[in-house]
Amino acid sequence: MTMKKKKLPIGIENFEELQKEEFYYVDKTNLIRDLLMQWSKVNLFTRPRRFGKSLNMSMLKYFFEPGGDKEIFKKLAISGETEICEKYMGKFPVVSISLKGINGESYEKACAMAVQVIQSEARRFQYLLESERLTAYEKKVFASLLQADMGEDLLCSSLKIMSELLEKHHGCKVILLIDEYDVPLAKAFERGYYDQMVIFIRNMFEYALKTNDSLKFAVLTGCMRISKESIFTGLNNIKVLSVADVQFDEYFGFTDQEVKDMLDYYGFSDRYDEVKEWYDGYQFGNVGVYCPWDVINYCDTLKADPDVQPRNYWLNTSSNEAVRRFIRESDHAATRREIENLVAGEAITKEIHQELTYKDMYDSIDNLWSVLFTTGYLTQRGKPDGDNFRLVIPNVEIRKIFTSQIMELFKNVLDIDSGTETVSQRMAAYYKTAGDHAFHFHPQPVGFELINDEVFTEVLEPNSIYDLIDYHLRECVKREVKMRVCKNCGRYFSITGRANTGYCNRPFDSRGRTCKEVGAIAQWTLSKKDDDVFKDYRREYKKRFARMKAGTLPSQEFYAWSKKAREKKAACEAGEITVDKFKAWLEMT
Repeated sequence: MTMKKKKLPIGIENFEELQKEEFYYVDKTNLIRDLLMQWSKVNLFTRPRRFGKSLNMSMLKYFFEPGGDKEIFKKLAISGETEICEKYMGKFPVVSISLKGINGESYEKACAMAVQVIQSEARRFQYLLESERLTAYEKKVFASLLQADMGEDLLCSSLKIMSELLEKHHGCKVILLIDEYDVPLAKAFERGYYDQMVIFIRNMFEYALKTNDSLKFAVLTGCMRISKESIFTGLNNIKVLSVADVQFDEYFGFTDQEVKDMLDYYGFSDRYDEVKEWYDGYQFGNVGVYCPWDVINYCDTLKADPDVQPRNYWLNTSSNEAVRRFIRESDHAATRREIENLVAGEAITKEIHQELTYKDMYDSIDNLWSVLFTTGYLTQRGKPDGDNFRLVIPNVEIRKIFTSQIMELFKNVLDIDSGTETVSQRMAAYYKTAGDHAFHFHPQPVGFELINDEVFTEVLEPNSIYDLIDYHLRECVKREVKMRVCKNCGRYFSITGRANTGYCNRPFDSRGRTCKEVGAIAQWTLSKKDDDVFKDYRREYKKRFARMKAGTLPSQEFYAWSKKAREKKAACEAGEITVDKFKAWLEMT
């Protein structure tokens, strides 16, 4: 009997749901032990998106919070830490919020969203309204946290208020969890109210993390390490744990062994090399890790289609504005050569500034290197030398993000099937709508040289492979070279012959057949799919051919029959004899 496999936790960020509903879980519960053993009052974990931050925060909540089902930890690593479990499991009230949804178009709307976040968390503690340990005034203050008309002053102090009231009711200090702390700042920067949001977040954090005597400890997560001068002013009790730090390096992302175990569990061990090439390559501290989101999604896709090839899952879950700005602003020849080296799989050394404000991020190309590193587009190799890091593109998936703009140019401008307009017209429309997202052409190093005694012509003098790519794209646009995606291999090819051709001339298989040859066979086979005359002829042909191969039918007899059958089939297709008469002839012979 085949054992039923656990479900894959795509998008599951609730730890209790993951355990009770039998989802596959890569055990990261020793994060609890290390947090308690390597104590810090306030802990900030910065990691790229989709590396398990939210799930880890949910795990912390269910471990420390009273009243939960502690059986969900029974078979996990932390259960072996008996002393820790007895002392801490279910012993501390937990205030847990995510700032991921605070993304309003204006500061006022963002504040309204923040109110909803606080309200939602406060509703979990409505038992405080009946607490015998709270005064009537304290209950009234708590009730104000449930109101939609909460003022900004109350909103800023809300986490501290909840902490104080929970401590008084439970008789012990409070654990505070703040997930995606930097999302409101990122959205505010994009939408023009950054300075207001900085003040709001700074005030909230000062109340909750600095002047909060009811705080046991706090954990924050985010993508960026925002400078202390921005929102952590005066907060001396914070430990920042970035992708470069050795502490806790194995708790975000999947290790190589964890990926091998998952692939083996689902019967996909033979796809290990592909998974490693596409989704491995990140280095957090001293540990190499895979992107969990990619590995889980690919395993899920393999369950439905065991022959499916790896694809980019992370791209659509994260903003690629940093890459777009980087490519757009990399006009300097040296920077373009560095990009070339990265795409070719080489490492470059850069000074990385891990503490930035959002205003600083795009001020210079030097800061953009730092942004690409902290957000997961680049990773480190080896140990840094002070602030100098050896940077590489982690894997195939990320490398494709850097080259995707070229494909966008093909699709929107040169694809013959994208419209009836001229290339020039499509080019204008593309750059009007794509804006900063469009492929960015650069000045070309072109001269004239004597090729032989009779030919003097224009010659490109490239500094890098990107100059070659740029030049050829430019020539395609100038000459209005039409392109189309090959129906067989799925890659673009230039149309040099008939405009209706659907296949390229690239070699396709080990027999040396091109896509055009293979495609012609496929088209012919498809055309015969519903052809009853052909099916009847083919069926009888195969029977007789098998008899000839077996030696029970003379070859002369087979070839004579084959010639006559083709004549009869042609007559049937021409309408000279009916289908029934053709079938009757086949049966008689």
